Amino acid sequence: MTSIFFTLVVAAYGISGIISLFGYLPTVKDLWKGVPSANFYTYITWLIYYLISCLYGIFILKDWLFILVNGLLDSIFLVLIIILISRLQTHEIIADVKERKRKVVAHIQHKKIKVIRQIKEKRPKIVGSIKQKVKLLKR
Repeated sequence: MTSIFFTLVVAAYGISGIISLFGYLPTVKDLWKGVPSANFYTYITWLIYYLISCLYGIFILKDWLFILVNGLLDSIFLVLIIILISRLQTHEIIADVKERKRKVVAHIQHKKIKVIRQIKEKRPKIVGSIKQKVKLLKR
């Protein structure tokens, strides 16, 4: 049972290096589009890579310095992912507020247009009644 686990850890460690290279592709795509930060999926890929590396260090190498470095990197990437998730939620909240503001502004403009139309419809009547009053005063 343990030899199967060790074999899986060694295989995962070998494959994880290749997979981590593909983890850069979403970030490269975003940078090409002008997004100034690493992609969320890149951070997840790096975190998985360092978790597998940490397992490899614990069970295969048994090298405490390797484990310490990978543990620190795991912690850093976990914190970065938490920050990124909170940032994404903040952007969603901001986008929601902007959408609500756009709807309110559109509603106000619609009401403003209705009021202007009502004033324009009533203006000839008001102007006409003022002219009649001026005629009466001149008599």
